[in-house]
Amino acid sequence: MSAGADLPDDIDDDISRQKMFSLMESMMGDVMADAMADKMKDIIMEAVDDSPDLISFTPEEAIDEFIESKKGDTTKNTREAYRKSLHHFVDFCERNEIDEMRNLDGTDLTSYRTYRREESWEDTLSPKTMKDEQWLMNAFISHLETVDAVEQDLSDAVKIPDVDEEDEVRDEYLPHDRQTSIIEHLGQYKYATAEHVTWLLLSTRGVRRCTVRAPDLKDFDAEKQKLELYNRPEEGTRLKNGKKSERNLSLPDRVVTVLQDYIKNHRHDVTDDYGRQPLITTQYGRVSKTTISKYVYKWTRPCEIRGSCPHDRDQNTCVAMESAGNAPKCPDSKSTHTIRKGYFTYHCNNGVPKKILSDQADVSEKILEKHYNMADKEDKRELNRKVFDEFYGNDEEGFYA
Repeated sequence: MSAGADLPDDIDDDISRQKMFSLMESMMGDVMADAMADKMKDIIMEAVDDSPDLISFTPEEAIDEFIESKKGDTTKNTREAYRKSLHHFVDFCERNEIDEMRNLDGTDLTSYRTYRREESWEDTLSPKTMKDEQWLMNAFISHLETVDAVEQDLSDAVKIPDVDEEDEVRDEYLPHDRQTSIIEHLGQYKYATAEHVTWLLLSTRGVRRCTVRAPDLKDFDAEKQKLELYNRPEEGTRLKNGKKSERNLSLPDRVVTVLQDYIKNHRHDVTDDYGRQPLITTQYGRVSKTTISKYVYKWTRPCEIRGSCPHDRDQNTCVAMESAGNAPKCPDSKSTHTIRKGYFTYHCNNGVPKKILSDQADVSEKILEKHYNMADKEDKRELNRKVFDEFYGNDEEGFYA
């Protein structure tokens, strides 16, 4: 056959089919190889992935699980405080349509931090409060990791802020002179009422709300001028530090007199749910911690004492004046804790030994110094000078000099 001669049609077709089959075999080989590789990858990943399926928890169920886990090492009051704080997280989840905790991610937790600090309350939360909130959220998420309710290491996304010591120690307190003016006002217009008695105990002895509501009528000894404090958690009156908080609280003459007049004229003759006779009562039974707080918020509104508003609000339209329950909405109203802090600050500045304050008000000297003594450096220097002057006399060559 001469060069350049055309091939028969049947041979040309055979060659074309062979090329096509070869191309198809090559393509099929590549596809099968990729499929096999993907399959092997899946098998290997399944073999090495030992992470379990996440349990389905709603935010409410997750909080219940967390609170239940704390029963062994926290008090009931602490657990209630945890639940109250975490309720803000439930609100956040509802707003952002987060129905299951297993869908939670780090972005959500970062958004919650902003929400909790700036949107969940009327005022922006302080650095110290945010540190406490983030600590609780970290503990919450860490626990959910242990029960496979969220992705492992998700708690790393909960950043606990560093707080300067000045920020950590809340500097808000009710000064002694303002406490005095409120008590004088109550003595004149609300004498020997539950409100008057409550303010006297809070201000003259720096006690907590739980201490005010805990005593029974029989625990008050007018002759010996004392109030016996007992821890009775099984009957609804637990003291802050349990059995360690039990003590006899000495009372000044004027407090004893007001208490006697209160019992004679204003105390409701009622019993509580446990058949006990509370010392301080409402018409329904033992005074509650919420009611005690209302007494304080109510009378720390400046207009209640001075008759005018320092913020130029109209008292007839001011929302904080609509009811005692709205009193916290006043910019100047204070919590019960500020009375306790003001009490310690005043007496520390006047040289009362911390040991005496510690025993009387049920607080360690270390906590007293860090969180309650608001004296500045100059106040402390002047106090030290007075103490040493009284001890050594005004002699510049003495020990202090």
